[in-house]
Amino acid sequence: MAKKVKKNKVGRPKTKLDLDALEKLCQLSCTMPEISAYFDIPLRTLEDKYTNDIAVRTIINKGRNIGKLSLRRKQMQILHDTNSV
Repeated sequence: MAKKVKKNKVGRPKTKLDLDALEKLCQLSCTMPEISAYFDIPLRTLEDKYTNDIAVRTIINKGRNIGKLSLRRKQMQILHDTNSV
């Protein structure tokens, strides 16, 4: 019977993102380069996480949609305020 040899891990440690901060950045319509700069990670790492990590993709899409909704709400409020003057 062969003895299992413990392999050394190679490569960089996994990058963990604060999903709450990620959602807030996306609500502000931050671009991927801006988000990667905020987290101080390479853009490619963020893009890979978006492609391969369903939780990250969901949070980014949710944040962007909430941001669009907030922007639309503010536009309607401004439109209403200028029409009532």
